[in-house]
Amino acid sequence: MATPPKTKSPRTGGKAAAQPPSEEDAEFTEAPDGEVTLHKRELFARVAEATEMKKPQVKQIVEATLAILGQALANGEALNLPPLGKVRIVRSRDAGAAEVMTLKLRRKGGAAVAAAEDEES
Repeated sequence: MATPPKTKSPRTGGKAAAQPPSEEDAEFTEAPDGEVTLHKRELFARVAEATEMKKPQVKQIVEATLAILGQALANGEALNLPPLGKVRIVRSRDAGAAEVMTLKLRRKGGAAVAAAEDEES
């Protein structure tokens, strides 16, 4: 019985090893409670589709936007970003190598806005 030829993995420098999927490899992840998470890769795709821009341009813009938003939150700033809503920090604490923030998001119209957005798409 012939064995299949070994292939070199470009990621591991020739060593074939099982790599866990990165955040960008999976478009969505379902949590144990059934919650679906939007990851950056899918966000880039949706923004590219909505703006009719090329994905590399969108990636650069979205990455910069996320970095600026993250820095604003780290500085203790509240965010007022319609149509997303108003975001403010409720609690913040250092957890070793990470900062843990509890945020409050207030959206205008709540469920009515979400239902209207779903009908449009």
